[in-house]
Amino acid sequence: MPAILRLKFKLSEPISNPTPSEVHGIYLRLLPEEITGRIHDLKKKPFSLWILSADSQSLELRLGVLDDELIPIIFYEYYTQEKDLYLRSAKVMTIKPYGIKQEKARTYEELLNTKPLKNICLEFLKPTSFRRYRWDYILPNPVLIFKNLLTRWNSFSKHQLNIKNLEEELAKKVGIKALELHSTNHTIGSNITFRGFLGIVCYTTEDPELAKTLSVLARFAEYAGVGQKTTMDMGMVKLHRM
Repeated sequence: MPAILRLKFKLSEPISNPTPSEVHGIYLRLLPEEITGRIHDLKKKPFSLWILSADSQSLELRLGVLDDELIPIIFYEYYTQEKDLYLRSAKVMTIKPYGIKQEKARTYEELLNTKPLKNICLEFLKPTSFRRYRWDYILPNPVLIFKNLLTRWNSFSKHQLNIKNLEEELAKKVGIKALELHSTNHTIGSNITFRGFLGIVCYTTEDPELAKTLSVLARFAEYAGVGQKTTMDMGMVKLHRM
């Protein structure tokens, strides 16, 4: 059951500009070691992590969770906080009882019942890109967007989705109706920077069956994120209705 969690932390002392890599580390240290080890071994990660705010002594995160088993574990570890967590020299503390909440959740079955949309408008709220060879590909190519989402869906849902001749179908039958984008740099750690795009893209198709599948994937994108490094504050997406 995909879910969106919001987590708040307070810091024992001011810390400036925590990096996505540092925040990613805090989240993994919060979890039991056996869970962290299992996640590390997975090619497709069962979560995405985005920083909503990070002022000098507080941190607010948005967590997209794709694996049912993780949700109660995250709540338990947040409330008990049996391990000391640190961000540089600052101790990281959970905020009980209201520092964690489930914003929304849908079963994969419910997502499959998403109403088909002829026009699918996605707002990319965090820098988004795809790794192609040595380069960050920073265009919202519908083949890359929906192929990425389809792969993530099939990695975690027992209800497998299939588009026959996937890349050819997407290239021929999905167009971009409108867009408003700009590119940006995104630093995730010391001397590690990626390029990405931000803004809104509206995709369209005349194929009813394809529209149904793409609408399901677009709704799923809000939980899963899109593209590379979604566990480090990239690829956060919101679905808009035209």
